[in-house]
Amino acid sequence: MANPAIRRSCLPVRIWRFYRDGFRAMTWGRTLWLIILVKLFVMFAILKVFFFPDFLKGKSEAEKQDFVGTELVNRKVQAL
Repeated sequence: MANPAIRRSCLPVRIWRFYRDGFRAMTWGRTLWLIILVKLFVMFAILKVFFFPDFLKGKSEAEKQDFVGTELVNRKVQAL
């Protein structure tokens, strides 16, 4: 049976230990972690720059509010 101290630890800690120990035992573990980190960097840093421009940059607070309100109304109308 498992150690009671490990059993009582919170779920995220147990999940982290599971993956950490599993990747540590693998011969390709470090390479896989590197691939995972590179993919996350590409998804969140590079794609954000090229595909998600900042429409509200340089606008006043009133212009930002107007833009967001208009977009919400237009998207609601298109959904109907």
